[in-house]
Amino acid sequence: MTRTGDILFWTPRLMCIVAIVVLAMLSFDAFKPEVASWHEVRTFVLQMIPSVTLILLLVIAWRKELTGGLIFIIIGLGLSVIVFYYHHQLGHSFLRSLISFFLIAFPPTLAGFLFVGHYFYKKKHKHTVH
Repeated sequence: MTRTGDILFWTPRLMCIVAIVVLAMLSFDAFKPEVASWHEVRTFVLQMIPSVTLILLLVIAWRKELTGGLIFIIIGLGLSVIVFYYHHQLGHSFLRSLISFFLIAFPPTLAGFLFVGHYFYKKKHKHTVH
């Protein structure tokens, strides 16, 4: 495989894996000493839903890059609308909304475009790509 093919293949996958790990780690804030244990477990399970969803989407995108890439693009664009609306309602500045967009909505959108890019790269270079 060529260097471009390697980058297009591994970058979106690694981005998704890092996002899954970060979201899973953030879910552990559900465990606090002053809260009842069943409440902690319930909160933890609810906070793990985005991680599990991303795992399922990554499996889809790994097997079917075009479909998975389009799903990630749609999720990223949807998140961008939600993030901007949320920050507008809170009265935050445009710069703060832009920073939030780049932290929350841009990574899945970029991963989606990279999945789609690798799909078309693979289609164009059938003999050198897996």
